[in-house]
Amino acid sequence: MVRSRLLLVVLLLVLLSGARVSAQTAIPAPAVTISPASGDIFTAHQVQIAGVTPGSQQLLVLFDPAGGQTVIHVAADASGVAQVTLAPTGGAWQLGVYRVVVALPTTRSISGIFSVNDGGKHLMVTPDLPSPNSAVEVSGVGLPPYSDISLVLTIAGGLGQRVVSARTDAQGTLEVLLWPQSLGFDFFSAGRYELGAPDLGLNVAFYIREHPSTSFITVGPSVTSGVDTPLKFQAYGVNRFVWAVYATETGQTAGEFLLGPTDARGATGATVQFPGLMQGEYLLATPYDWGETAFSVAAPPTATPTSTPTPTYTPTMTPSATPTATRTPTRIPVPTPKRASSRTATPKPTVTRHRTCTLTKKHKRRCRG
Repeated sequence: MVRSRLLLVVLLLVLLSGARVSAQTAIPAPAVTISPASGDIFTAHQVQIAGVTPGSQQLLVLFDPAGGQTVIHVAADASGVAQVTLAPTGGAWQLGVYRVVVALPTTRSISGIFSVNDGGKHLMVTPDLPSPNSAVEVSGVGLPPYSDISLVLTIAGGLGQRVVSARTDAQGTLEVLLWPQSLGFDFFSAGRYELGAPDLGLNVAFYIREHPSTSFITVGPSVTSGVDTPLKFQAYGVNRFVWAVYATETGQTAGEFLLGPTDARGATGATVQFPGLMQGEYLLATPYDWGETAFSVAAPPTATPTSTPTPTYTPTMTPSATPTATRTPTRIPVPTPKRASSRTATPKPTVTRHRTCTLTKKHKRRCRG
């Protein structure tokens, strides 16, 4: 008995130790780190992807400020980490912000940025000539780090101004998307726009124009958070990966996807999920490819309680025992013998009747008796 208890204690200790080790060695969520996060036009940047499947092939797409893309494949090591060094193509980087997008399973993605500057302060709108249905990407390099910047957008056609708030990171890099719906429009009207940062003395002009072929996005027909949703992109560049980002109605980024490459018609699509979204209106765009739309997230279906029928008591009739007829023999009465009297019967006297005849005048003879 004592030996059995000792074995049980040892087994429990082993199980607890294994659970502790498993918790300590849990694979972290995928993440991308770029070092350095800012540099000049000749700086090489190290990209590290952690938290992926050990030994798996990772797809990376590098987007330059003008929207050009470079596709990179790199293998993860036994610890689930993949690394690659990015060197400037053509001898030098462009000024602006580069984005590294890493594809994840189920079409989702993670991304990181690095900036290229020449020591000056720059405010820019890229890619050039966005379409009316676009989320316009605004970037800045060489700005004061960790600073809140007020951007003033002057709308084409004399439609007034809008003020947009943005914040720089540790390298003084700024990046913000201008969504037409967040600024009070269904789409941007074509024409000349101006974007300024008055506190920094920066100003840039850009144009929005109609394009012969307009990219468009189809979401749905309905969207429910955490439920598979068809997503289609059409009229994009051929053989191109599409980076899509979705945001709240106020323009706060909520998630991203990487789809593609597009086919010969410039189309691609997938079944995606939008996890963690509350009921309401949301925005979806492909900033490097001039496509943008809005979609609604429906309330999650309410579980209808299934009524469990209350068991009804049905009395069970217990058959009563049927009495078995017992044949009772018929009693044949036996005549009771008459008790003999001890008295001596006295015989009745025999009466001798005498016939009397009377002779009258009327009748000759009448007899009595």
